[in-house]
Amino acid sequence: MCGNIAIISVNKDEYKKAQYDNFRRQLEFHDRNLNNFVNSMDDEVTKKLLKDKVKYYTKELNNISSLLPLVNLNKQDKELLNRFSKNVSTLENLLDQLRQSKRINIKKFWENLKTDINDLIG
Repeated sequence: MCGNIAIISVNKDEYKKAQYDNFRRQLEFHDRNLNNFVNSMDDEVTKKLLKDKVKYYTKELNNISSLLPLVNLNKQDKELLNRFSKNVSTLENLLDQLRQSKRINIKKFWENLKTDINDLIG
């Protein structure tokens, strides 16, 4: 320590590992929670709940994405990030549809989404 300035020595490899571990922990946590929410949605989902979830998970996706320049993604990381991003987009899409119509049939939405995805793949 020199006056009001402190110098901290950090091992570069340990720092990179800590950054990656933080990135991975955040991604796994938010992806798992959002995926569980998306898979458990039913007809009782309200516009307010969706709005809150979209706001929260969009912010978390932005936070996680801001860490991308600091880490090297492997295949599994990319798959998790893609699934998380797709689920955020799904919530945004559902909220938009809910805004357009006062009620939406969640089961019908998922069936249409699966059909659209299958059409794109096949």
